[in-house]
Amino acid sequence: MPSFTQGRRLRARGRSVAAAAVFLHIPFSAAVATAAEPVTDSTVLVTATRQPFHVEEAPFAVEVYTRADLDRSGAANFLDFLASQTSLTVLPGFGNPNQRLIDMRGFGLESGYQNVVISLDGRRLNDIDQLPQFLGNVPLQTIERVEIIRGSGSVIGGDGATAGTINIVTREFSGASARLFGGNHGQLGGSVSLGRSAERFSLSVDATHEQRDGQAERDRRGQRDDSRLDALNARGRLRPADWLELRAGFSGFDSLALYREAIPRALTLSRPNANAGSNGVYNRQDSQSVRGDLGFLAQLGGGLSLEYEHGREEKRYAYDSAFGASESDYVYDSDRALLRWSAGRVTLLGGYEGRRGRRDLESAFGVSAVDRDSRAFLAEGTLRAGVDTVTAGVRTERIDYAYAGGGASLAGSDRLLLWNFGVNHRVDPRLNLFVSYARGGQAPDVDRFFAFDFSQTPARPLFNGFIRPARSDTVTAGARLVLPDTRVDASVFHASLRDEIYADPVTFTNTNLDRSHKYGIELNLLQKVTEALRGRVAWTWTRAVIDREAADPATGQPALRHRELPGVPRHGITAGLDWTIDPATRLNVSQIWRSTAWAISDFDNDGLRQRPYRLTNLLLTRRLDSHWQAFFAIDNLFEVRNAVYVRTPFGVTPAVDGGYGYPSDYQRLWRFGLRAEF
Repeated sequence: MPSFTQGRRLRARGRSVAAAAVFLHIPFSAAVATAAEPVTDSTVLVTATRQPFHVEEAPFAVEVYTRADLDRSGAANFLDFLASQTSLTVLPGFGNPNQRLIDMRGFGLESGYQNVVISLDGRRLNDIDQLPQFLGNVPLQTIERVEIIRGSGSVIGGDGATAGTINIVTREFSGASARLFGGNHGQLGGSVSLGRSAERFSLSVDATHEQRDGQAERDRRGQRDDSRLDALNARGRLRPADWLELRAGFSGFDSLALYREAIPRALTLSRPNANAGSNGVYNRQDSQSVRGDLGFLAQLGGGLSLEYEHGREEKRYAYDSAFGASESDYVYDSDRALLRWSAGRVTLLGGYEGRRGRRDLESAFGVSAVDRDSRAFLAEGTLRAGVDTVTAGVRTERIDYAYAGGGASLAGSDRLLLWNFGVNHRVDPRLNLFVSYARGGQAPDVDRFFAFDFSQTPARPLFNGFIRPARSDTVTAGARLVLPDTRVDASVFHASLRDEIYADPVTFTNTNLDRSHKYGIELNLLQKVTEALRGRVAWTWTRAVIDREAADPATGQPALRHRELPGVPRHGITAGLDWTIDPATRLNVSQIWRSTAWAISDFDNDGLRQRPYRLTNLLLTRRLDSHWQAFFAIDNLFEVRNAVYVRTPFGVTPAVDGGYGYPSDYQRLWRFGLRAEF
């Protein structure tokens, strides 16, 4: 959904960094894994907290997806994996296919992604404004493990980890893999991955290209909605001595997306490919990023180690539509230093994290520059005492803001005090119980300080005010049961919030909900039905309630009491079956279902509902020999006409009965291809 802020969806023109890539990886081991493999792997580690835990002993709610899970999924890319294989709610970002909105534990699609901290090998991917985390440049073939921590992680994640954290861990490997695929609606892509891993060094390089032509009608400029992505990544490490490891990394991407404004809700069912937005012209987003990282890990002796990393990223985003154009240049500099001590049952961790972000914006409203700098100190410890694992930590973080533009200069700062505590108790080798408590916080992004004055034509940005940081207190209790053919993970949670940040749809300002709370149930089941058939089900039940929000007579904002937060479905189900038909052939079926919810921006809960979201995907793989595999995939098998619904999108007038919708995943897509691994 376009925000109500000056930094609405800024993109930049770029040039391809990997246009020569013609292969896109698909997991090969999905066709060669044995049907008798265990339903779960108890040796899997959770590393997002910087203090590794075996999954069974983790004192918090966590989902871990291993290389084998990625292989079995048959997902086209990492975003599709999160949407089709996890319990997260993942939908296209209000028409933009290259940027997805992620919601965890009922923070809603409008700003849920800002309440989840996503990191890649410990590197934070969240932006300083309202841009969602860009995950399109993370190739599936480079991922070793995905860790989703729910309701905890604020000490390591820091600002924004109110719902939880997602940690992506890349892998070291030796060999080469490549894939080429094509499909309807102009789907074409490929990638190549090369790697070499040894005791003293490792190096890996991967390049990716994806593109898809449009599915909707041409706009009045003759353009179709389409998308393109090129990415290039490289990682390496060197151990010149037993006690020292040097690390380096590079990543870059170039993406393009042409997409529609919202269309009247009735058309999302009768004619979802219509281009009937208020301006009849597709939005164009161009983005380009280059990042480099350098660091080291030093073993200092006596169980003491020091880890340091410095990273720098430069991005350019450009946005163009009938309403105007803008360009933004970003620079991020980050530093992390962690000192870890481990002796027997005790592990202690302390350190510093700093991130300096700057955005220079040029638009029809003028030129501006904004800085958002954060500095944090943290400490955390873990005690393993027999059948119990206890962890506790604290983090203090300061965020400073500075803005200059339009002849005005503004400055402000926020402080966050965050902590978490958790206990895991092993009842017996099959059953573990855990409970966790976390204080989380979210400082506002730089776009939240601005609104629009609609008394002028065109509308002009104005200072919204330094709104307060949000605070959350989350308690989670759960159990893990592991049997030879079954694994069950279950948890319940309750989160109390003060000053939850949101955009008011009546006054077009950003503000805080005085009081709100969320609670729910999460259940994950893995079952080996037979030696050839495996099943999985993830179910979530979530309530997100606005307890009270005071009326503001000056702006006309009405009072809110005992309303449900828009954009939060009560029920969500992700299910799948994996059938090994014969030693060379495998069929994977996945089903996604999200129940109805109040449409985004419908804070009054006056009847405008989000329709249920439903998607059924199939993947058939056939191993041709020890190196080659063929595959055929279908997404949205039953061609359900899905859409993201809003009451009245920003910049779209007039309001219509039934609201508006952004069609997404509304046509059947198929693709086929080959993959090789050496």
